[in-house]
Amino acid sequence: MKYILAALLSTFLIVQFAPTSQAADLDTEKDVKKTNDGTVTFVVRTKSPKANREEALEAGLEDAQAFISNYLHQKEHCCAYTPSIDFIRQNMLKNTIPHEEPFPSSNSPGETNGKRSDLGYFYTVELQLEMPQSMEQQFRKAGRVVSGLWALGCSVAALLVIGAFFRLDEWTKGYLTTWLVVGSAGLISVFIVLMFL
Repeated sequence: MKYILAALLSTFLIVQFAPTSQAADLDTEKDVKKTNDGTVTFVVRTKSPKANREEALEAGLEDAQAFISNYLHQKEHCCAYTPSIDFIRQNMLKNTIPHEEPFPSSNSPGETNGKRSDLGYFYTVELQLEMPQSMEQQFRKAGRVVSGLWALGCSVAALLVIGAFFRLDEWTKGYLTTWLVVGSAGLISVFIVLMFL
């Protein structure tokens, strides 16, 4: 029984404190600026050109969401909360600068000579976002709530598994205790492996 409890505890600790793959490196001097009042200004550029302005804006908002999530995750007091795209659009987006560039003409690849191309244009967008200090605190609070709910859910699940183990052991009058221990250890191992796939 103590092995099952140790396995459950180690699973919980691994899930809570395992590093995530979200923390990509940021070019903080170029992309993030902090003002005296604590407001953080982000400049996010779309990574790939799109066929129209709406697609470029949506791609820019998705890039901004990933960028903000990485920024919050890399702070000293890490925050695992990610704001939604709608929240970013309504509350954080301050300016949108669309860029339109002609496709290179088929006669001279890579050069447009300042003329309009026969193939049309492709679009990228530059988004300017602001995150006041109060909003960052709100994100941290939401992140703590989400982490607390996950911890509570894991604890309740662990207690249910332990209770089911004792109930099943009682029903079998101890005859299947060894098989229950082996099966429980196997299920915990499978759960740990699935968590990291």
